[in-house]
Amino acid sequence: MSYKPKAMQLRFIYCAVMCGVLCTSVNAAVTIKRQPPTVEQKTFDPADPPKEMPHLNSGEAAVTESAFQCGVSTTYRVVERHPQDGKCESVLKIDGMELTLQLRITIWLPNNAPQKLADHEE
Repeated sequence: MSYKPKAMQLRFIYCAVMCGVLCTSVNAAVTIKRQPPTVEQKTFDPADPPKEMPHLNSGEAAVTESAFQCGVSTTYRVVERHPQDGKCESVLKIDGMELTLQLRITIWLPNNAPQKLADHEE
């Protein structure tokens, strides 16, 4: 099994990490909540796989999909406002940040998969 993160996921993770670094450099409270991973098994008909299932490459009989999720919430206050030409720039003080991390795993097995294949995907 191989996992290639999507560019959008990498950008999001980078932003979350950078926000955490910035918060710690200005003494903001950073809380990281790690949810337990969830694992779901689904079966499919190899002759008619469901549309939501990831594509099987040549020689593959099953696939395991991993989805990393990172939710971010912040608490902040406005410390300065600079109205100008119908626009307004503001300076915010970040008081806290909470990151919630979760891993969702979906194992796609063909109907009546041999135990060896199920063990491999697990």
